[in-house]
Amino acid sequence: MLELDNVVGEASLFSQVHPDAAVRRTAEEFLREADQPRTGLLHSRRIYAALGALDQSSVHPVAWRAAMLTRQDMRRAGVELSDAQRRRARRLRHDLVELEQEFARNIRDDVHHIQLTGPEELDGLPSDYVAAHPPGQDGQIHITTTYPDYYPFMTYASSERARIALVHEFYNRAVPSNLDVLRKVSGFNKFTQAEAEMFRKFTHLMFS
Repeated sequence: MLELDNVVGEASLFSQVHPDAAVRRTAEEFLREADQPRTGLLHSRRIYAALGALDQSSVHPVAWRAAMLTRQDMRRAGVELSDAQRRRARRLRHDLVELEQEFARNIRDDVHHIQLTGPEELDGLPSDYVAAHPPGQDGQIHITTTYPDYYPFMTYASSERARIALVHEFYNRAVPSNLDVLRKVSGFNKFTQAEAEMFRKFTHLMFS
């Protein structure tokens, strides 16, 4: 699991920040591939039973807590579902991963910008940031919603007007495209009565 988590962490980073679109697509493929064995492990009845058979008095308290948390994650993933329900859960998980990637991709690729009223709206920013944002061909200074632009500006810029304008653009990316993605996700709530009862138990676990 640790190696899988390492793959997921690195692939997630590359899928979001690498400048080469081909590398980002490859990283997304790795993420989808890595999710399959991870889900398989979480659905393993043998591992679930083995962890449940541990004697608390014979293991270190930290190891016991790790085992119980792992079993909790496995229950939430659907290990107690029937074979048919687990197969459906894996299909749903695969589809949700693809929709999650589409949602993130829409945000990443939809770059907005604001136009400053003048260089005085760069007050408070470090000198290297100011130097990297000269006026464009239109004579105006533009600040984009990309992370290297957005976070320093929101942290250091003195201009409240510009910060409000930029945060508005930042949180309105991928509209309306991601509304369509959310509508697809909302269609995943059509469960059988047995599945609905199992997911009700999952909800109780998550908030208890």
